Amino acid sequence: MDIHSIIHTVFSSGMLSDYIHDFEYRAIQEQMATSIARSWYDPKHIVIEAGTGTGKTFGYLLPAALFALYEDVKVAIVTETKALQQQLIVKDLPVVASILKDITDSSLQYALCLGSVNYPCFRRLQHVIDAGSFDKNFSNDIEILYKLLKKNHTLTRFDVQVPDALWNTICRESELCSMNKCRYKSTCSYMEARKRWQQAHILVMNHYLFFSNIAASKSLVPDCKAVVFDEAHSLERIASGQLGFAINSQLLKETLEHMIQRKKGASLVERWLPHAMHQVAIEVFDNALRQIQVCKSVCNDMIQDLQTLRLRNPLEQCLPLLKALEEIISVLEKVEAEKLDEDMRLEYEYRKSIIMNTCNDLGMIVLMDDDSYVYWLEKGKNGHGTVTMCGQPLDVASIIHKEVVEYYDHLAFVSATLSVNNTFDYFVKSIGLSNVHTLPLPSPFDFASQSVLFIDRENVDPSEEAFIHNAAEKIREIIIMVQGRCLVLFTSYAMLAKIYEKLCDTVPYTIFSQHMMNAATALQEYIACDNAVLLGTHSFWQGVDLPGDLARAVIIVKLPFEAPENPVVQARIEKIQKEGGNPFMSYQVPNAVLLLKQGFGRLIRRSTDKGIIAILDPRIVTKAYGRIFLSSLPDCNIVYSLEELKKAYSNLLA
Repeated sequence: MDIHSIIHTVFSSGMLSDYIHDFEYRAIQEQMATSIARSWYDPKHIVIEAGTGTGKTFGYLLPAALFALYEDVKVAIVTETKALQQQLIVKDLPVVASILKDITDSSLQYALCLGSVNYPCFRRLQHVIDAGSFDKNFSNDIEILYKLLKKNHTLTRFDVQVPDALWNTICRESELCSMNKCRYKSTCSYMEARKRWQQAHILVMNHYLFFSNIAASKSLVPDCKAVVFDEAHSLERIASGQLGFAINSQLLKETLEHMIQRKKGASLVERWLPHAMHQVAIEVFDNALRQIQVCKSVCNDMIQDLQTLRLRNPLEQCLPLLKALEEIISVLEKVEAEKLDEDMRLEYEYRKSIIMNTCNDLGMIVLMDDDSYVYWLEKGKNGHGTVTMCGQPLDVASIIHKEVVEYYDHLAFVSATLSVNNTFDYFVKSIGLSNVHTLPLPSPFDFASQSVLFIDRENVDPSEEAFIHNAAEKIREIIIMVQGRCLVLFTSYAMLAKIYEKLCDTVPYTIFSQHMMNAATALQEYIACDNAVLLGTHSFWQGVDLPGDLARAVIIVKLPFEAPENPVVQARIEKIQKEGGNPFMSYQVPNAVLLLKQGFGRLIRRSTDKGIIAILDPRIVTKAYGRIFLSSLPDCNIVYSLEELKKAYSNLLA
């Protein structure tokens, strides 16, 4: 049978019900699978918006697996979240492999690709044990890890529960690995993983590793002929981050200190260099450490109380640090690496590469001679911690076009949220796509009978002081109306904290807030606590699955426009203006629409789910651009007062 016949047989025959509980045939799921296969044989790339409930995972896995087997090529499945990668490997791909074995008698091989730091390094572990250089509190963890590695050479970070501080000491670092020359290669988890990657038809990885592979000249994972990007709405954002740089002065300081600190004898630098150069080396390192402190003070003085600060002029105050790092590199060039033993040579090459990469990145921000980048300073999470010096390429679309669209023969981009105002123009342009077919597949859910949309058109503009008070009152009313189990989405920590203060003593339910704990903990606590309320920012707009009674209401406080003070947003707006475009309508609105659709999608996750979506930002009906937001959302019953909402919600549950 050909690919199209197999796809039709798998979906229409009911054989999937043997593997998937409560499976039901969906014509749009088969349409999606057929469309991907057809586009790849055209050949054309394809963009698919598959609404929640479409069954998009099997919709792309089946044609991808068949294409890999029939054409004898590798296909990459690239997702954003680790949860989905685990689901694909543990749950979904075994089903696809079993079905294809029955139909074609072919054995589908698949593998999970992780960044190398997610694998343990037996050499580093053995060195830590031999040197006794570990925290004694980790003794039990090290013993357990050692025994596991002796028995199982395929361990990853997700297979063991050890503290991050210990893992960072014994994980694989590419610059510290001699690959086939390593005497422990027979017990290497990473080498074993790479063997599986070479044998696999399907490689599952995340967006971060995919673009790290591009930044590393495509040397990290095996080459593929076809790629499926799931959760493709995040593609541009992740590509921007992975293709940029961030210099953390504290980490740089710790790296230099580690190289000159004396632990049980000579320091690393003293062991690398001849004795006659020791004093010069120490002076060079000491100077660099002083310049790091100067640079930290300069950055702190510049950023003050801000979270981020756009840099429009070269950071010349940090030129002495750049020169100091160049002096360190000059000293390290005098090391005769070939005379060092293997462990020491790897350590030397690793530390040297860190300094060289930092020197290169620092040169970009000190000199700013590449105007295709945007540069800024950024504080740690919630405005605390070390100031980081950052840079990102502005024109990500041209990079993706060259390195992805033109490089790979067959591409599929899939997400529940890719269209704006019923077109794919914004997404297609944002990643430099060409020769593309687009396919909108609406959700099979009946939003009109499963949900009610409340729009607070009587509220004031979010820029006015009364907005927070009014929003807090509406949130309180809705929480009480549905008796907890509410997800409240914010666009900033500042507004979240203010509304939390107004709610914490006025609602009779436990509130878990992201400004008081990390996102993972907040979500875990919320799920475990009956009738709780969850307040969150960016982490909760997408990728959070709260089916059934876990979310009776999703409350969106403001339309999710990106903060105009964000340096990347500023720079992109300026770029569009210089090119004669309208940045608000061509960039800011479409970007906000896609994020609103993601937030909206947190409520209805199953065909039996019911609940309230509340949008407290009146601009969605008072501003002309609001029509674009509304036309991009599913059709549902809209109400504009709490009285109407109570009645509609009661009817929904009847």
